[in-house]
Amino acid sequence: RLIIYEQSYYSTINHRYHKGEVNPGVGFIVFSFEAIMDGYARKEGTNLVYHELAHALWLEHKLFPYNVFNDNYFVEFEGKAERELQHSQETEEHFFRQYAFTNLSEFFAVAVENFFERPSEFKAALPDLYASLAKLFKQDLSDHKP
Repeated sequence: RLIIYEQSYYSTINHRYHKGEVNPGVGFIVFSFEAIMDGYARKEGTNLVYHELAHALWLEHKLFPYNVFNDNYFVEFEGKAERELQHSQETEEHFFRQYAFTNLSEFFAVAVENFFERPSEFKAALPDLYASLAKLFKQDLSDHKP
């Protein structure tokens, strides 16, 4: 189920305000409408809808006995993501915003945001990681002209 609040909302699960979250235990994906609109207006790789749906896909693949993604491609992505997480500790310069380096799940969500919002820039900055996501999602958007 999708729940959409007008603005950031208070989560009774972790007692903090959120713009969005995925809760597989109760089957909810929650969004702040204000944050959705902000993400679509900016087009800079910070899109709440892509971010939370990426978390939902990640959790589906990890927690349930069926494959959302091709397992080999998923493992390949995780390996490349782990290397980027390591690299982030060595430098402050990176194509992704700092929040991506919180953990592997957040890294995936931020990568997905950029894959769909800034595919050409993502491919130029991190071609191997981009190619890995293109295989995972079975599409390459980098040459797409709107």
